[in-house]
Amino acid sequence: MAMARRAGSRSKNESVLTRSVNKVFGFLKSAEFEILFVLFFVIAFLIFKDLMIKIVGSC
Repeated sequence: MAMARRAGSRSKNESVLTRSVNKVFGFLKSAEFEILFVLFFVIAFLIFKDLMIKIVGSC
């Protein structure tokens, strides 16, 4: 019980910016797989698009 009370009081002493940055990092940590999954497909699409432009453009 004392641990929860201490963590709660620490949160009140933190600035709004610190709390918002911590929430953003918490979200990124929980959504890490989904972000990497989408990033992989975006990079693969860009590489494939460039390859297709070079192949089709040379004809």
